[in-house]
Amino acid sequence: AGRGKRQPLSAWGARGVKRADGQPLPGGDEKAAILLPTGAQGPAFLVYRNYDAIYSYNAAESYALAIALLSDRLRGGSGLVASWPTDDPGISRLERKQLQKALLARGYDIGEADGLIGTSTRKAIQAAVSYTHL
Repeated sequence: AGRGKRQPLSAWGARGVKRADGQPLPGGDEKAAILLPTGAQGPAFLVYRNYDAIYSYNAAESYALAIALLSDRLRGGSGLVASWPTDDPGISRLERKQLQKALLARGYDIGEADGLIGTSTRKAIQAAVSYTHL
C-alpha cells in the first residue's frame, strides 16, 4: 500500500481487491493506489490521479484524504463504510521524533527529526521494515 504503488484497477481486482460494498472493482487500465491510513485493520482507500492534485497543495496524507473524503460527501457520497479505529491513539510527537532519530542513527536520510511523519520518514520506515523482515 502507499500513494506511490499504483496499479491498474484490473490488477487490483485480480489480487482480490473489492469495493467497500463487496462488489468487484471496475476493470480497466486506470491506475490507482491503496492507502491504509490506520493500518490493515482500518478502512482502505483507492486513490487516483486527482488525489495527487490535492496532495501537491499540502503534502500530508491526512490533509489530502480529508479533502478527498469531503469532496466525495459534497457530491452525494455516503462517507466511510468501514469504522475508523478509535482504540489506538497512535504515537505522540515525542515518540515520532524518537523514531526519526533512530532512523537517522541507522543512516536513513529523512531530513530533520521534527516529529512529523512525511514522505521521507514513511519511505525510511518501509525500508527498515523490509530490511529487518518485520
